[in-house]
Amino acid sequence: MRILYFFLLLLMILTLSVVSCSPRLNPVPSPAPSPSPSITPTPLPVLDTITGSFQNQISSLENDMPRSRSEGYVIPTHQEQEDFATLISRINTHDLVGAATLATRNNYGLTYYIDQSGNEAISYLLREEKPIQKGWGLYAFRKDSTSNIIIEAPHPLYDRRTPSVALDIYRAVDARALLIAGAHRHANRDGSADVAHTSESIFQSVHMALSQELQAEAGDVIILQIHGFHSTRHKGYPEVVFGLGKNAQAKEVALAEKIKEALAAQGISAGVCVGDTLKALCAETNAQSAVTKEGIFLHIELDEKLRKEDSGVVAALVEVFSK
Repeated sequence: MRILYFFLLLLMILTLSVVSCSPRLNPVPSPAPSPSPSITPTPLPVLDTITGSFQNQISSLENDMPRSRSEGYVIPTHQEQEDFATLISRINTHDLVGAATLATRNNYGLTYYIDQSGNEAISYLLREEKPIQKGWGLYAFRKDSTSNIIIEAPHPLYDRRTPSVALDIYRAVDARALLIAGAHRHANRDGSADVAHTSESIFQSVHMALSQELQAEAGDVIILQIHGFHSTRHKGYPEVVFGLGKNAQAKEVALAEKIKEALAAQGISAGVCVGDTLKALCAETNAQSAVTKEGIFLHIELDEKLRKEDSGVVAALVEVFSK
């Protein structure tokens, strides 16, 4: 009897032990962990930023560009010309990723440039990566600008100091863009490096794309293209000559005359080439003038003295364009 009682007690203990070790059929769910707060990363600028004096960029360009008779200038393909035209459009529509991608594909860099010597003005700077292998030029586009003025210098080295004068004007009148060619005009014996007299160049592509967009925006784009001449080779000529080409428009003549008056107030003589007057500097074969159909294009020739000291020219232009 004791044995039976002991056996039943052992069976009961084993049964309770098994039940206590079994998993619950309806466990109480544990509370879900609270999601960690989302962190919005600070967006990084699409472009790198350079701070300095823009004159240093011009000096570097002129030091490294293809020289006269070097055969170092590379004629761009049609695709490369189209790339730069598209690049300009993307900058204008603030598609900086697309613009930078096209620049990189063509061995160019696109950056923000803060000009310490130009009131800290910010421009988009488009420049060929070093070492310079193509000689296609240096381009600046003022950020958030509403100006309709483009300043150009197509003959660095050959027309001495014209890029520096162009920069002074770009700064002083808060122009929309500054275009500087990237090779001596006689770098190639076939004349292909002279961007003012050939339609197959990156300089021409940028000029056309930009001037057409500004024409559509502002109604009348104004291009001031800076050149240089020697007074000893053009005796009797004034210090400044405005070349208006073969088919000068009335609005181009009117603006040239207005600047001429402002120059006279600075003690600087100027003349406007119309017909046979001052014909040697009339810009009748200028490639950029030929494609500027609706806007105002002024080919401005400065003698050697004004290119060394351009303050009077700059003051006259400020007087005209600040009104």
